[in-house]
Amino acid sequence: MALAALVVYLCAFSLYAHAENLVEDVIDDVVGNVTDAGGEIGKALTDDFTFTTFVLFASNGQTSYNIANASGILTDPFYNASLPTVVYMHGYSENKDSSSVTTIAKAYLQRGSHNFVVVDWSTYAAPPYVTAFLALYGVSKVVGDAVQDIVNAGLPQDNLWLVGHSLGGQMAGLVSRQLDFQPTRISALDPALPGYNVPGFPNLTRDDAVFVDVIHTDAGVFGYNEACGDIDVWPNSGSPLQPGCPELTDVLFCSHHRSWKFFAESVLNATAFPAVLCSSWDDFKDGACPANSTNVVYLGYSANARNLTGSFYLTTNADAPFGRGQGGLLPPAAAAEETVDASTDSKDTTATTGIIRLPKLAHHVEPNA
Repeated sequence: MALAALVVYLCAFSLYAHAENLVEDVIDDVVGNVTDAGGEIGKALTDDFTFTTFVLFASNGQTSYNIANASGILTDPFYNASLPTVVYMHGYSENKDSSSVTTIAKAYLQRGSHNFVVVDWSTYAAPPYVTAFLALYGVSKVVGDAVQDIVNAGLPQDNLWLVGHSLGGQMAGLVSRQLDFQPTRISALDPALPGYNVPGFPNLTRDDAVFVDVIHTDAGVFGYNEACGDIDVWPNSGSPLQPGCPELTDVLFCSHHRSWKFFAESVLNATAFPAVLCSSWDDFKDGACPANSTNVVYLGYSANARNLTGSFYLTTNADAPFGRGQGGLLPPAAAAEETVDASTDSKDTTATTGIIRLPKLAHHVEPNA
């Protein structure tokens, strides 16, 4: 087993050592094929995207609605009109039953704070990447139109929260631009990089919602490598390899997937991932950014609880539970010597585990607040 693990790690390091070439190859495919009007490329540019569905996750299971009838969700007997609604957009090669979707859905259902709706665009998100990338723009238009229909049918604008992973994180920004109002919040979980540093292909920006928070865990490989939100959180530097990666069952995408794993955990424990404002990871590592009651935000669910902007850093555990509570605010060398159980921090109360007194989450801003 030890030998097998060593082989996996060596393979992963080799992959990441050539990551820039991998990303550049994908971008070359995008640029080289964008004007190709035939085959799968042409379909990605001209399809009507009618096989996109909206799926309501509820205690009774899943109920799917065709994109043309998405507003029917509001009359579903398991839709709670008194709660705000999360619309989640999955990433490349995923679908409504992928781990990122089901893990986050389970967390929201357990918390009981939101309706949870998934945009299943798996028909168009399938490999190769270049067709999914190009289809994203057309899919985002029809999804945006459908979200607008849902709002016109009765969902209050302020009750909408767009969340997306990878290509889904980029989709959230594109969807927002189809609406006749600005969404209250977008949360992008390691939004995709390949293709989005090509001039002319717009990526997610902080202007796409009233509040945009971004979690970076694979920056420079599969994840976008620049700050693009009101709050950009960079766990463990935001780059690969994340602690605990690669996993035997997830070699190539382990770091990329940490973003949604961290987010799902934050839904159930809103204070698990405090992060401190800092100019860079190097400064954070050197202890140049000591945390206090005025410069800390929470990764994920409660990122909008403070009136702060900028880049924020923290460390995490290598395995679940990943959140270290206030221990994650320590520079890596010091954090390695500390053992802090984030689960001891109450979900919505003051965390006082001995480092600093963090702000209460009584001021957490729900989308309908």
